[in-house]
Amino acid sequence: MKISDIYNLEADQVQLDFVDIEINKDYPLYIDPYLISTRSDPWSVEVDGTIKSFFSKVVEYIRNSEHSMAIELFRFMSEPKETCLGISKTGTKNGRGVGQGNATDIIDEIIKSKAIETGVVQNIEDIVVFVDDIDKDKLSDMTTNIIRKHLIDYTKAQCKIWGIPLINQESLPYWNRYTEDWESSEEDLLFYQGRELLLVPKAIVSYISEYNAQKYGWHFVVTNERDEQLARRSSLVKFKKYKNGKGKYYLPKKDVDNQITNQINNGDFESRKDYLRQYTQKNLKYLIDFESRNQKK
Repeated sequence: MKISDIYNLEADQVQLDFVDIEINKDYPLYIDPYLISTRSDPWSVEVDGTIKSFFSKVVEYIRNSEHSMAIELFRFMSEPKETCLGISKTGTKNGRGVGQGNATDIIDEIIKSKAIETGVVQNIEDIVVFVDDIDKDKLSDMTTNIIRKHLIDYTKAQCKIWGIPLINQESLPYWNRYTEDWESSEEDLLFYQGRELLLVPKAIVSYISEYNAQKYGWHFVVTNERDEQLARRSSLVKFKKYKNGKGKYYLPKKDVDNQITNQINNGDFESRKDYLRQYTQKNLKYLIDFESRNQKK
């Protein structure tokens, strides 16, 4: 059953500000921190501030080689089941998102990549582009934990609008940007059949984020590498001669992409994201251009 059905709201998704989840199914939607960062409404600005506060501490500790402190920041990164967002293998109660075990793996991958020290990763959404084994599902889980208090407050506001009853209990941990620490508090929470639910604004979720490694790699890195190889007439460049005697040099992007794949397979790079990290480190302009293009959408 959907939230609107459970509480007899007599409203469809278009009329609701929150995602009308069906609590016994997974929704292939993800909380997108990049999308939040592009919004200018007061709630999103406040939420974005909380996300940046958390990640700035992660960056600070890693750049100061205080890795144990960075790992400690991830101690409350549980797999949030209250939103019913994302895809799991065994249903909404047993997902494959962050989880307490995976949280340590995530920070280990961030540290191992050295993407923060080199300046390639500056915001939390950058880790999806440059850090191995982190996808939009895990990023969404991380973000949910960080902004849980904002989602609790949003849920309370929506429940007041729609007359949905709440139960006072201690919340799960969330990041407090002002104390720069994880906290819990007594809150009026939404429960259905003993299960806590969090309502999520439609405006901050997406099916497929525009900010990802595939789009950055294909539209910026591969494109620029193709242009550079064309300029220096590399061995990949082809020449096409026309009947009128004229001709032109050309290089399909797929040939460049295949070359990158071969370099990875030959061990020149650890992975596709490692290639993106090293390529971007030489010229951050590509990442800046990628960010700018997405902000204009």
